[in-house]
Amino acid sequence: MEQQLYELPEEWITKPIGEIASLVTKGSTPTSYGHKFQSSGINFVKIENITDGKIDADSISSFITEEAHQFLKRSQLQEGDLLFSIAGSIGTSALVDAAILPANTNQALALIRGYESDAIPEFLLYALRSEVLNETKNKKRGGALQNISLTDIKNTKIPLPPLNEQERIVAKLDALFTRIDAAITYLQETLKLSKALFASALDREFAALDVRFQIGDIAYVKGGKRLPKGATFQDDSTAHPYIRVADFRDDGTIELSGLKYISDETYKYIKNYTISIKDLYISIAGTIGKTGVVPEELDGANLTENAAKIVFKKQGNIDVRFVYYFTLSNDFLEQAGLATKIVAQPKLALTRLSKIEVPLPALREQRRIVSSLDLLSEHTRALEAETKERLDQLAALKSSLLDAAFRGQL
Repeated sequence: MEQQLYELPEEWITKPIGEIASLVTKGSTPTSYGHKFQSSGINFVKIENITDGKIDADSISSFITEEAHQFLKRSQLQEGDLLFSIAGSIGTSALVDAAILPANTNQALALIRGYESDAIPEFLLYALRSEVLNETKNKKRGGALQNISLTDIKNTKIPLPPLNEQERIVAKLDALFTRIDAAITYLQETLKLSKALFASALDREFAALDVRFQIGDIAYVKGGKRLPKGATFQDDSTAHPYIRVADFRDDGTIELSGLKYISDETYKYIKNYTISIKDLYISIAGTIGKTGVVPEELDGANLTENAAKIVFKKQGNIDVRFVYYFTLSNDFLEQAGLATKIVAQPKLALTRLSKIEVPLPALREQRRIVSSLDLLSEHTRALEAETKERLDQLAALKSSLLDAAFRGQL
């Protein structure tokens, strides 16, 4: 905001946050002073507890004792405080309301308090969520965990209209955002319903089949291979693409744009660990349980050690996409121990995969089911793509409204 690229209305001024607020500080981490987190007690607010300008009390999972709360006075929150993340996900902001008090916060969040007579807190919250802070956010520094300083926050200038104009802008933004948020909620529910309907169709198709075989009876389950010590990936294309879990797409195939490659020399050491278009892959470490079939252009590519391949013994009797669709069902997920969101196992054992029972009707019936699920999958993906596009448009609309508000054009 140092260089004003547009004219503000005549009655507006700009003022640094450090002159608007009487206190700009940051929280403290209890463990730095010998205090431990508890399973209950005083709320301890982190960045992940902030959503769309609000603190989600139900998401708070860290708590401290009354003793720690009193000791960490600097990080005690008050009603009307503004929180602004200065490390990690820089820019996440929220207004503290009485419902979550008493509460503390950590050093990743700046605490802005006391607005004198220049601003109302709701107006400042919208300012923190707007492009007004872009220049400040661009000052981030550090390595893996980037951050900005409290001085950066204090020096950030905010456009300030008269108080009655601030109240008008806040009321208008509140009304508009309420309508936009209602549309966002509806679209998000549409996404959930679409996925639920597809999952229901999967379960219905496979529940009707009673002839089952263990995977180990109909296929070989083999792991991939890591690069030999000292070998590295190449971005430039070679004759030997190397498929990683990061390349596994959500629609059961491989993302080609970010592929890595290996040299002829490296390939000599891991040439036995390739995957065919007739095989099924499944991630067994990291993001566990992502499955799919490699496209034709990757037939014979090397496969990461964090995935396994299922090589069918009698390929003429099995449609690989039929088994792929089964891996998306709740039946498969439960047998693999992946039905819950929190998966304790660090790795999916090949022996466990081998023992999973797969319903296997005649090939003609497999193909009928695949054809039906292909159509439903295509429709579901199209609906999801359209819905996500609309969600992006609504997010852009919010940004546009905030930009207009702080240009004095709302």
